[in-house]
Amino acid sequence: MSGIAVAAAACTGHSSPAGTAGAKGPEKPDLVVAVVPAEANAGLYIAQAEGLFAKAGLHVTIKPVVSAQAVIPAMLHGSVDVDGGGYVTYILAQAKGIAKIRVLAAGFALGPHVNEIIALSRANIQSPADLRGKTIAVNQLGSVASDLTYTALAPYGITPDQVHLVAMPFPAMPGALAAGKIDAAYETEPFVTEAVSRYAWFLFPQVTSVAQAPIATA
Repeated sequence: MSGIAVAAAACTGHSSPAGTAGAKGPEKPDLVVAVVPAEANAGLYIAQAEGLFAKAGLHVTIKPVVSAQAVIPAMLHGSVDVDGGGYVTYILAQAKGIAKIRVLAAGFALGPHVNEIIALSRANIQSPADLRGKTIAVNQLGSVASDLTYTALAPYGITPDQVHLVAMPFPAMPGALAAGKIDAAYETEPFVTEAVSRYAWFLFPQVTSVAQAPIATA
């Protein structure tokens, strides 16, 4: 449910920063790619480490970010060329006239036990039904993370207005759980493993089927 995208500024008149490869090599060899530093984007880091970009004539700088939404202003100003994130972010940006988003490719396949909702064992949360009225952290409000959280809670009769979602970077969620600042977290790997091993217990799988993550540009 996310991917790699580029976005062309809707109001600034900037052209797309990502070009197509010409006969003699890439049109734009120097690229800044912004992604959340999570397991879902491991392929990008592996490609960088193995020199695959360099072999294609590209110099790629990976920029770690909190969410795809936070990257859109940088994309519009040209400091970020490519963004990896959830489709919801791109759809909203285009619908609001903020940017014209072009999805380049699916970013990754997401299976079970990669994204989870977790809670502390001492919090007396024995099932998703116990999350009614609780504060749950997601990395971005109004995103695919929010939607998946609401969808996961719906079978237990919990509506969106019966939980409180707060925005928080994935790496900060385990510590916030331990400090009692939140009751649960929509977390992703490798931070799920960290949280479960150090502070929390696994609650239930948030993603139970394969989903696609797009790659987009503005």
